[in-house]
Amino acid sequence: MPPLRSLLTLNLCLMAVLPPGVRAAPPPGPTPGANADPVICADDPAQSYAFYLPSNYSPERAWPIVYCFDPAARGRRPVERFRPAAERFGYIIVGSNNSRNNLREGIATVVNALLRDTYQRFRLDARRKYAAGFSGGARVACAVATSVDFAGVIASGAGFPENVVPSKLAPAFFGSAGREDFNYSVLKQVDAALAAQHARHRLVIFDGTHEWLPEPSAAEALAWMELQAMRSGLRPKDDALIGTLLRQRLQAIATLKNPGEAYEGYLAITTDFDGLADNSEPAAKAATLKDTKPVRQYFKDEKKFEQQEERWRESLYGAIETAKNWVPFQSSRDAAGSRRRLPAANDAFGGASAEEWAPAGSDRADDTDRYAALRDVVREVTRQSKTNVAARRTLNGAFSFSSEQGHYLMDDKNYAAAAECFETAAIVRPESPASYAELTRAYALLGNKPKARECLQNAMVKGFNDPERIKQLQALVAP
Repeated sequence: MPPLRSLLTLNLCLMAVLPPGVRAAPPPGPTPGANADPVICADDPAQSYAFYLPSNYSPERAWPIVYCFDPAARGRRPVERFRPAAERFGYIIVGSNNSRNNLREGIATVVNALLRDTYQRFRLDARRKYAAGFSGGARVACAVATSVDFAGVIASGAGFPENVVPSKLAPAFFGSAGREDFNYSVLKQVDAALAAQHARHRLVIFDGTHEWLPEPSAAEALAWMELQAMRSGLRPKDDALIGTLLRQRLQAIATLKNPGEAYEGYLAITTDFDGLADNSEPAAKAATLKDTKPVRQYFKDEKKFEQQEERWRESLYGAIETAKNWVPFQSSRDAAGSRRRLPAANDAFGGASAEEWAPAGSDRADDTDRYAALRDVVREVTRQSKTNVAARRTLNGAFSFSSEQGHYLMDDKNYAAAAECFETAAIVRPESPASYAELTRAYALLGNKPKARECLQNAMVKGFNDPERIKQLQALVAP
């Protein structure tokens, strides 16, 4: 995710480029009903995007548009997720090929280029601009939607920059998270905060981890935005569509096995269709479920999982910090038998600057293992993860954090520190070949080719099968 300061500067950058009443002559566009990728921005050839036009697109009328931001500059991915719903509801979907995590000050350039080019290329409804994003891209989408007059934001796997929810949110907020997403609790907290301020909000939980919302959830997102547009007068009320959407929501809840989730679903329907349709049925069903034992147990379990996740996260990140600041013991002892700990030479994380002392009798094997504490915590949390979703979220979060930090450090050419991060990721998720592939590159660039070759072998044994990437890594590790 870009630093908060760069996201906040979007207020000034974006307002300056909002289109005037007269549009420029549009560049050539693709055939409606087809994807296009990449589309090069006319005013900034360094910027490009993927997009989808509904098959009935015509410049004779203005169309709503969704600007999508992926954390790895994969513009086609969100376009594909939203395509079926975009065709059904009549949205243009745009996915930046430049927006990514760690872009820092460049995110405003990306967004400005998208706005300028799409307003030149398409006939857009200026009142119905939406932003969507995943992970760090969700934070960008939230910043964009709250910086300019956007009608709504669709946030997958993350919320607002620095997890600070605006005190008065104007755009409609649709959040989504996988049940095993390490940001599951973050989205729950965002949803509760928006409920407290009576903002327009919806949260959908799907079976998955940290990922873009799946196609069915993307369809729910655009359907929900249609309801919000009708409620606020941004589009004419369509009773037939409202009735269809209400029936679909009720049918979906009827298939749920968890009474707590059903209760939350009925409450959401009651709110979403208030003033648009007769919502007495979902309201009555919610009232019937409210004080039942299964629903009370559901909320009790949710609270328990939140507390467990917080404790495990503290332990896991504490162990990561211990590895970060680890230095080896000298063999010499003081008069009391304690051994002296000194900063390690070329410590990847900087090490301590002052001497430390280990208690007498601490002759354990892990005195020479930087990751001993981390291995202990991972072992315990992994054991719990077989039956506990909070443990799986904790491990997913530590793996993602370590991998992302490793990539940032590689970008900064701090290969030693990057290697430490990828080592951490490999310990947290030993079955993943990706960490070993990244370790290969880090050690090779450090000049430790034997270690790099060992890591590449591990990556391939664990299933790494990207032929082009393997070829590149083999060139790096060649004697």
